[in-house]
Parts: sequence; structure tokens; C-alpha cells
Amino acid sequence: MDSVNKAIADIKSQLQWPVECKISDLENQAPSWSLSYTHRISYPKNTCLLDILHEHLHALDRERLPAQYSDGIPPIDNCPWGFEVRVNYYFNVVRDWTVNFRIATLCPDSAREWIEQDYHDKLNIIQQARTPEDKLIVGLAFAEYAKFLGKSDIPTIEDKDIQRVFEVIIDVPTEPNLDELHIAVDALASIFDEFRVQKCIGTKEIWYVIPNLSPACVQPKK
Repeated sequence: MDSVNKAIADIKSQLQWPVECKISDLENQAPSWSLSYTHRISYPKNTCLLDILHEHLHALDRERLPAQYSDGIPPIDNCPWGFEVRVNYYFNVVRDWTVNFRIATLCPDSAREWIEQDYHDKLNIIQQARTPEDKLIVGLAFAEYAKFLGKSDIPTIEDKDIQRVFEVIIDVPTEPNLDELHIAVDALASIFDEFRVQKCIGTKEIWYVIPNLSPACVQPKK
């Protein structure tokens, strides 16, 4: 893990804003956000070094990329009640794709083991993937395994939603780009027929969320 420690130190040296790190009581979550030009990163006690590198790369993006891309919050306006969390999930899955590509580039040996383990973990639970969130993280893991590691031994994906998530994510450019982020978020949301995301450019780019108000969308499945 020396290469990972070196990469973390290198990213820290490039950050201009102060960084506050803390151990969280939450499991399997390492959120980071920026407020008042301070990076705040929290992670569980047993978080691996690659997850910490992941969050520091998000912090670097916050300083260098447009705020609409890097704030960690989608650039949405007048979002219908209840949809903010939904949009945020799609938004961050796509951002994680670009960050994890950089991890695979910076620390190829450690990242290979990390991505392979994540792929096999998701492969073991694919039958239990029921919600859009579950299917997004499975599709993301499969896309990273195929694209970043050049693997072609992924079995046929019988779940059509996961297959489509995989196809959308693997085509997203690995270089962060706000236009591509919007296209990918809209495409992923359309898979589950929840809402569409329309881009509006004024003094700055914002997105409008247009929910699908069909009965299948607004009524819980029995």
C-alpha cells in the first residue's frame, strides 16, 4: 500500500483548502463535502486507504472543476419534493466512475485487487439487487471491472436494468465533464423510468428534474 499512501500524500499536497478528517460511526460510507472552502472528509474506522484516496480526489475536483460538477450536490433547481436524494444518487455514481478511473491509474496494483474484490462481491449479491440504488452499484462495479481492468469474463447479465446501467456507465468518458455528467445522469434515470433531467443554461448551468408521474412511478409496488 506504499503507492496508495504516496498518492494520498501527493493529492493532499495539491489541495489549497484546509482538510478536516474524522472517523464516522457509519458503516461502508466515506462521504466528503466542502463548505466555506474547507474540505470535510469522514469515513468508518476500517475504511481502506483506497477509499480515503477516493475522497481526497473528490476534494481536489472541488477545487479545480466547476462547482456544478464537483460540489457533491447536483446543480438542480425547483426539484420536486422527494427527488433530491434520487438525483444525488445517480449524480454521485457517475462522479465515482471518473474518480475510480484515476485511482486505477495512480495505483494500478492496489486498485486491481480493490476492483476485482468489489466485482466479485457484487456478483455474489446480484440476485438480491432490487432497488435502483442496488442495481446502480452493481452496474458500476461491473463496468469498472471490464473497463479499468480490461476484463471480458463477465457472465451474461440477466437483469435488464443492470445490463443497461452497465452499458451507460462503461460509455461515460473517464475525464470529468459536466455535459457528459448530465447525459449519463439522465440516461441512468431513464432506465428506471423515475424522472428525466433537463439542462438549462443561463448565467450558470442548472438542471430541472421532470418526474415521471405515471402510476408505476408514484405508487409502491405490491
